[in-house]
Amino acid sequence: MQSTGLHQRKLFAIIEAGIAFLALLLPWTRYKLQMGGFNMFYGGGGGGSIGPDNGFRSWGWLVIIGVVGVVVTSLMGDKKKEYDKNMKLGAMGGFALIALGAIIYLTRLGSIGTLQTQDGTPVTVSSGMGLWSALVAGLIGLAWVSGVLDQFNKKATPNPPPPPAAPIV
Repeated sequence: MQSTGLHQRKLFAIIEAGIAFLALLLPWTRYKLQMGGFNMFYGGGGGGSIGPDNGFRSWGWLVIIGVVGVVVTSLMGDKKKEYDKNMKLGAMGGFALIALGAIIYLTRLGSIGTLQTQDGTPVTVSSGMGLWSALVAGLIGLAWVSGVLDQFNKKATPNPPPPPAAPIV
């Protein structure tokens, strides 16, 4: 990790932000057309009148702002040292924005229900892989930067032996 010139926590934060950015490119909405006796799935981008729904729409912009925030806070200051207090809060805020954007998009997506195409074909709308990837990237990044994941790496230190009992007089 030292060959990159970045502290390990900052490097993994930038990688996690990169995963969140890649999740923006993936479909956030999945369409299920019910035609006749069979169903057709579209992850966005296919199927005639159904356009692509990736993360660059509506609440996905919070994810973009969060990714930029994480990258900026990770590259500011001394890159070889751990986050200082303010930069750590900034990176945590960036990951919180990533998770919040995905959560808001998910809840709004759940309220849509069933739609219809122009010819009256019912379309069921559900969440796509990109939405779940952004949500997981935001939550894992938040846990990583805050130090919650460090709790799992700590080895249990044995308790020191109790002091000897006082002599009875």
